[in-house]
Amino acid sequence: MARVDTKIPEGDRPLLRFYAREWQLVNGKWVKVAIDLTGATMTYIAKATPDTADGSPIANIGGVGVAPLTDGLFTVQITAPVTASPGQFWYKSIVLRGGNPLTVQHGILFVENT
Repeated sequence: MARVDTKIPEGDRPLLRFYAREWQLVNGKWVKVAIDLTGATMTYIAKATPDTADGSPIANIGGVGVAPLTDGLFTVQITAPVTASPGQFWYKSIVLRGGNPLTVQHGILFVENT
């Protein structure tokens, strides 16, 4: 899981890219490998604070896997509710596979007044 703070101008709706990776032991060494997104659900959650329940977000946006899904790349198209007004929010990007959630990226979302 990586923490990446993000700045987006007020009103913009960028297409964000996320790389789903996890640590695995390969030939006696720990390496980061891509998560196969086949059958997985990817979600971007924007919320008021880190303590706000995931079920009460400003937005909950589904992600779209980029072929080949074995590379672990997915995109999320930011929607109007996320950047409607300037402020500081919290986000996390999650991959759900086999009923197990994995946060692949999280951080502060700065919506800047332009």
